[in-house]
Amino acid sequence: MLIIDSLTVSVENKNIISSFSCTLLPGSTHLLMGPNGVGKSSLVQALSGHPKFTVGHGIIKLNGQDITTALPHIRAKAGLFIVTQYQPVLPGVGVMTFLTEIYNAHYERLSVTAVREKVITLLPIVQLNESFLERSVHEGFSGGERKRFELLQMMLLTPQCIVLDEIDSGLAFDALSIIVESLAYVRSKNPSCAILIITHYPRLARLLAIDQVHVLYKGAQQLSGDASLLEHIEEYGYGS
Repeated sequence: MLIIDSLTVSVENKNIISSFSCTLLPGSTHLLMGPNGVGKSSLVQALSGHPKFTVGHGIIKLNGQDITTALPHIRAKAGLFIVTQYQPVLPGVGVMTFLTEIYNAHYERLSVTAVREKVITLLPIVQLNESFLERSVHEGFSGGERKRFELLQMMLLTPQCIVLDEIDSGLAFDALSIIVESLAYVRSKNPSCAILIITHYPRLARLLAIDQVHVLYKGAQQLSGDASLLEHIEEYGYGS
């Protein structure tokens, strides 16, 4: 379970989010929406523990553990998996080396061969072929390949809580099934996994069972409600 309570976030002493609260119960799926520039990605960075994004007030708890000031790797080991919009290129770092290291950081140590066997079973879900594993991390990846690689990591780790920042941005409608199937896989392995998806578009929500929708507008939490709130947003926009 993830609890975000009255969180304020600033960057270089500039207030970005004045207050945000959200409780993700085990097994729940939440949607966070809002126009560009309102602080959605800043919230994600604050959740990840990025040092540039300062939490001035509020608390973040994961399964009862206060992770508000925890280092990023501590949050990850506690079960928080976050996909941000931009990932760095790591020239010379092989995909399989990377996947083996992140797996071994969370679970028992396995050889590259053993982790590769796990990964190969997941490749069809994200529609990647085995040759992808011979590449360097994010080097020459298309936008779609970056997203699929993040989903591959998510399935390998089966975390306690998932935060996806615009994972559907730029994807064709038929490619959204990859996201849905990847999340379904994680839930099949860990039914209590809680999910928060940041998006501009309600189209992904129509393919998932959404428990709660939250709207961030002008740095503040504007609305929260069940999935029916999506219809309100489509008709009246974010500021109503």
